[in-house]
Amino acid sequence: MKTINVLTEVFAIMYGGGERWLYNVSKRLVAKGFYLTIYTLDVKGCKNISEKMKLVGLTPFPLYTFTAYTSRFFLFTLGFIFNFKRLLQCDYIFISQTFPLIFLPLLKLKRNLRTYAVFGNFYGISYSLEEKGLKGLVRALLEVFACKILGYFADKAFVASAYIGRGLIRYGVPKEKVCVTYCGVNLEEILRISADKTDEPSVIFVGRLVEQKRPWLLIDLVERLVNKGLKFKLFVIGDGHLKKWLIDDSKKRGLESYIMFLGRVNETEKFKIMKSSWTIVLPSGTEGLPITLIESMACCTPPVASKVGGIPELIDHGVNGFLFESNDFEALCNYVEKLLTNKSLAKLLGENGLKKVKNQFTWENVTERIIKVFP
Repeated sequence: MKTINVLTEVFAIMYGGGERWLYNVSKRLVAKGFYLTIYTLDVKGCKNISEKMKLVGLTPFPLYTFTAYTSRFFLFTLGFIFNFKRLLQCDYIFISQTFPLIFLPLLKLKRNLRTYAVFGNFYGISYSLEEKGLKGLVRALLEVFACKILGYFADKAFVASAYIGRGLIRYGVPKEKVCVTYCGVNLEEILRISADKTDEPSVIFVGRLVEQKRPWLLIDLVERLVNKGLKFKLFVIGDGHLKKWLIDDSKKRGLESYIMFLGRVNETEKFKIMKSSWTIVLPSGTEGLPITLIESMACCTPPVASKVGGIPELIDHGVNGFLFESNDFEALCNYVEKLLTNKSLAKLLGENGLKKVKNQFTWENVTERIIKVFP
């Protein structure tokens, strides 16, 4: 039986794209007969999937009590040292997130140990300077340093989009080491959920209410279309520090009857709302390749999304959704209006989106691509 050790800061069912990739791929590798041990600082919503997968905490302290990078790095280092010998006892090792990659040279002390880095996103220095200040810059510098280590010591880097892969290559990772695997969805689970499209046009947004997602454009969008005489609902799923400001702003503009702020909902409820909506909107300023858009396409709900990051790898403009330049608010409004006033077009694009997900973006497809990389 082949054994895989996973070294990561966080192991979670629902978190960022990289964490969800790691959880779902781990689950399916176990089903394929691999034995996995997950070494992590923190576990969110996970338990042992089977007897073939074991969760090992690197520290007895929960990660959320240590938000500073220095504290987390110190704890991770102690946990790595304590578990070093056990980490080497495997055929393959997956390394996810920045801190673990720094220890990659030590893991390569074992000959013939195959090491694979996992990247759900990659920011780089320019984005951090513009969006995240000093903290983001420190993280970006760590990522660049990790890329140098990855380039020398990792056998492959699994990335969630070609866009992320290009970022790694730009910072020194050899092209032949980059393997695009994408993220996926549990298509069987989504197809089991039943919900019809609403009679009244509806739009959905799913994501964190933070600056990166630019959710204020949703309020501007609703105001523009309402002023043109359209009657519809916008369902906003997700939380974040901008939520209160967005609610207050929508009330000031008299739009509270058009916008429903639902907060966090469970997966079943989310997919029901996705399936019943006519379109999903994502006006982000930067992205990797959002699983939310893959999920919406699996629900036959066509996306209207900004042309950033890896999103153009998923959306074929005019075929299964619409893309707009991130600074082109007029295009955003026009594409959403087109879908809300033409239900048959929304249906056609939605069906095309489901076909693409079936062919390329299921977790089963992702796992098969990974197994083919193994020697």
